[in-house]
Amino acid sequence: MTLDDWPASGAFHARSAIPGRSLRAQTWTDTAGWPPEWTEITVKAYPRRPSVPLPDPAGDHAVAALLDRRGSVRTPTGPALPLVVLAALLRYSCGLRTGSDRPPDVARRVYPSAGARFPLECYVLANRCAGLAAGAYHYDTVGHRLATLSEADLRGDIEQAFGFPWITSSRAVIVLTAALRRGAIKYADRAYRFALIEAGHVGQNAILVGETLGVPVTPVGGFADEPLNRVIGARKDGEFVLYSLVLP
Repeated sequence: MTLDDWPASGAFHARSAIPGRSLRAQTWTDTAGWPPEWTEITVKAYPRRPSVPLPDPAGDHAVAALLDRRGSVRTPTGPALPLVVLAALLRYSCGLRTGSDRPPDVARRVYPSAGARFPLECYVLANRCAGLAAGAYHYDTVGHRLATLSEADLRGDIEQAFGFPWITSSRAVIVLTAALRRGAIKYADRAYRFALIEAGHVGQNAILVGETLGVPVTPVGGFADEPLNRVIGARKDGEFVLYSLVLP
C-alpha cells in the first residue's frame, strides 16, 4: 500500500513522521544549547484596549490543585506500577462513561469525539507493571481489558523510538493512535484535525487522573514513528501513532 492509497491527511501524517532511527543523537532537550528564540515566550495582549478585570474563582476547586501540581517528570519515580493504577488511568482517560443506558459497543467515552466516531486506539508498552508481563498490549475500551500483542522486553524498541534513558526505563508508555478512516467516512480530511484534538483530550484526562492517583504522567510527542508502529502493529490497519504518555 502506498501513501496515495491513504486519505490526504494520512499521507501528510506519514510524510511528517520522524524516520525509524534512534533519537539518542538528538540534543533538543538539552536546554543549555537552545538558541534564545527557543526560550523566549510571547503572549498576545491588547494593552491599549479597555479591559475588564476578572474576579478570582469562588470556592475551592479540587481540579485547580491538580492543575497546579501537574508537571512533566523525567526521572524514575519508584517501584513497579500497580495494575489497579494502570487500569484506572486507562479507564478514566479513554474508557467508557459509566451510567450510560447505551449498549457497550456504542457507549460514549469519557472524552469528546467529533460525531462520536472515536478514531483513537490505545496501547500500553509495559516495562515495570506489577501483575503484567513486560510487553505490548492493546486496551479494549468496551471490555476494559488488555489484549496481549507480545510478551517481551521492549526496552530496546522504546530506546529506538524515544532515545532517552528515562523513557527506556519507565514503568510504562501509553501510545495513542488514530484510525483515520473512521472519522474520514463522515468528515473527510477534517477528521485528521479532530483526531489530534481528541488525543489531547485523552492526554489531559490521563494527566489529571495520574495526579489524583499520585502517578506522574509525562506527555511526549517527540518519537520515531516507525519503531512504535512496528511494536504495536499500526499502519497496516490504517492507524497512525499520534501521541505518547510516559509513566516514569
